[in-house]
Amino acid sequence: MSSYVPPPPCATNNGLYNCMQPELVAARHRARESMYRYNTFPPTRDGRERREMLAELFCVPVESMPNVYIEPP
Repeated sequence: MSSYVPPPPCATNNGLYNCMQPELVAARHRARESMYRYNTFPPTRDGRERREMLAELFCVPVESMPNVYIEPP
């Protein structure tokens, strides 16, 4: 599991939100890649691998989500 990376400050010097900050762009890209892997992963009986992927995406221990399941599209 990757370590939690806190979100960067999202305001520019003028106080407006800047969604194109490199850190935010990179975080969105990582999330899209993770969801692609999750959505295309073959089904398993116990779903452990998918729970591990979700735990990594949400930055929580996999043990904290024993009954979590999200049906891919």
